Amino acid sequence: MATGIFVYEDNDQIRRSLIERFKDKMNDCYITDGNDQETVREIIRLCDRYIVVYDNSQYGEKFREQSDALPIFEDGLIDCGRIISSFSIDPGTKAVREKNGRLTMLISFVYMADRERYIEKNLKDLRDDHECIRIDLTPRLKSTGRPSDALEKLIKACRHKRFDPDRIMDYCVLDDRGFFTPGPAGSARDISLFPADSLASLASRANELTRSRPEGVNALIVSEDLSAEQMEKIAVYADRIILLLPDRNMQDHPEMCSLIARLSRACAGTDIELRTLNDGKDEYETAV
Repeated sequence: MATGIFVYEDNDQIRRSLIERFKDKMNDCYITDGNDQETVREIIRLCDRYIVVYDNSQYGEKFREQSDALPIFEDGLIDCGRIISSFSIDPGTKAVREKNGRLTMLISFVYMADRERYIEKNLKDLRDDHECIRIDLTPRLKSTGRPSDALEKLIKACRHKRFDPDRIMDYCVLDDRGFFTPGPAGSARDISLFPADSLASLASRANELTRSRPEGVNALIVSEDLSAEQMEKIAVYADRIILLLPDRNMQDHPEMCSLIARLSRACAGTDIELRTLNDGKDEYETAV
């Protein structure tokens, strides 16, 4: 029995991410933007059943009473696992895409607002290419999103030898910027208090996920206020490393030179990209 899934969401990034996630899990279904009326009509002709997934803040009045309609948000969060399990659909066989994802590590020394602008402007390809997991290893005051205990549970789970990297997605929800994320730490415990080896295990599992999934997943690890040892051990598993600095002068500071040297030794063969924010413009220089 063929099934169609229509996604009603006006935010382009969230809609694309949801459609890609559903296609990943249920590649035998016909999945499209619900507002694409021509495609919807074609799918209705082909399918014996169709399901509506809708943004309840935008389309609540239209679909609230419809029995085969599922709201995207629950308590302000998008839990793709909850939505997918509600479909009761055989996932079928996964389709294979042509290229795997990559793990990007962003080490930020700028204000949170500048960091988020940089991610939105310069790292949007991570979300455009594939689904993208974002892990914020930052203090609570420098984190975005709603705190929960998911990040701490994920860090602990990644220490187990038999942990399946694909399960990282089970700890994540889709945020309003199009990232799948466990969110910031929910307790008062500072993320920098986690042992460096624990954070390294998390990075290692994220790296495995980007390489093992044939359909492709990217990962972004954002770090702030971590020790040099912690950053060094995470960097080992990164395909790309970016240092985001407020200005050029900071790159000549002795401690910054030492950090760059340590990162370079840890990830031999990977350039450390220096980004500086001067007068609102990004300037680029590669450190070796």
